[in-house]
Amino acid sequence: MLKVQRGQFFDSGNGRVAYRIEDGIAYRTPILSGATSLNSIEIIEGLQEGDTIIISGTDQFNGAETVLINN
Repeated sequence: MLKVQRGQFFDSGNGRVAYRIEDGIAYRTPILSGATSLNSIEIIEGLQEGDTIIISGTDQFNGAETVLINN
């Protein structure tokens, strides 16, 4: 069972989208979520163990398929 930290991304994507980071680019990734708590969200499909995602709000991405990450 994969769990991720609960964050604003969950509300921004209506619980169906996460932005997965790979090589400095965030990719819009469909997810299927399961049980939720105050601290975590169960991810049933769409992410794998070791994936890094953006947990802050993603509304400013306007549904873009990819977003360049500046550090």
